[in-house]
Amino acid sequence: MGKEVTTMNVRTVFAGFVLLCLAAGTAGAQPMGKGARHQGIDQHLFPAALIMRHQQALGLTDAQRERIKAEMQEAQKRFLDLRWELQKERESMAGLLRKDPVDEKKVLEQMDRILDLERKIKRTHMSLLVRIKNLLTPQQKEKLAELRRRFAPKHRRGHRGMGPRMEAPPALATP
Repeated sequence: MGKEVTTMNVRTVFAGFVLLCLAAGTAGAQPMGKGARHQGIDQHLFPAALIMRHQQALGLTDAQRERIKAEMQEAQKRFLDLRWELQKERESMAGLLRKDPVDEKKVLEQMDRILDLERKIKRTHMSLLVRIKNLLTPQQKEKLAELRRRFAPKHRRGHRGMGPRMEAPPALATP
């Protein structure tokens, strides 16, 4: 019984670790601005939603508006393809983890496929943000920075102004 319990405990701990990694990867795969903030990076980039919300105040030209829309449509198409593939790979991972015993080599290979897709999602999003930024004039970028500061929430979700800031883990946070 001692060896059986030890094997079961190792499998349980390993499966829990993999699921934790998957959950953390899910949050990380979300576009910047919806999950955890990337201090130092996001302050230099402008989400499309911010630009859309303030397009008149920014004085976007018709040409800029059309180019931004085209960039967003292309990125959305890529996101959709990648998310479908990611979900398929996650389902495969769940199947591997249901087996008894769990094949560690196959699980780690599957994990690499999942992480690669998540990297592609993040890369696509970064590319979109850079392309949008490059379409803006220096004055528009300055105005966006000002608008972001003016309309930034005083308190983030999960913080009530008392004690240390507590948020749900990224995998549990709602978008």
